[in-house]
Amino acid sequence: MRHFWGDMASSVSGTEEVRVSGLTPLKLVGLVCVFLALCLDVGAIVSPAWVTAEDQYYLSMWESCWKPVSSVDWSCSSALSTDWQIATLALLLGGAALTLLSFLVALVSLCIGSRSRCYKPVAIMLFSAVVLQVCSLVLFPIKFIETISLRVYHEFNWGYGLAWGSTIFSFGGAILYCLNPKNYEDYY
Repeated sequence: MRHFWGDMASSVSGTEEVRVSGLTPLKLVGLVCVFLALCLDVGAIVSPAWVTAEDQYYLSMWESCWKPVSSVDWSCSSALSTDWQIATLALLLGGAALTLLSFLVALVSLCIGSRSRCYKPVAIMLFSAVVLQVCSLVLFPIKFIETISLRVYHEFNWGYGLAWGSTIFSFGGAILYCLNPKNYEDYY
């Protein structure tokens, strides 16, 4: 009981000890968003299924494969044969590199406990990654439909979806790192 009243007295008299932590919910959730974006970027880049067509065709960032209806063998070639495919991959890799760099900066910032010095650079890098990835994800289906004519039903598959997921998480992380920490850190 004595301990309880002692704590009460110190908080009433204004001598209470303030605990300041470098880890806030905004930093933590932002870092998790950036980590998820990075994981989804890796999954999208290595995915074999950006476009698929009824067990007759698939296209990834690296190769294009097709199988004639009467055959059981797949024929594959490099997907980097056209300018738009190279541009799509370059934009996607550029966004992934910026996401990786922002993750590393945010992680180091979290580990060394710098309060808000790295918020702005991380947010700028993430917004830049979002711009690059959105450009690649808009370019890809437009040029695919314009240049490749498939006579069977085809769909943009999970690799393309992972890339959009990465873009969304990067955008979320950028917004979290844009929030003014001075307004929120007092509550934590």
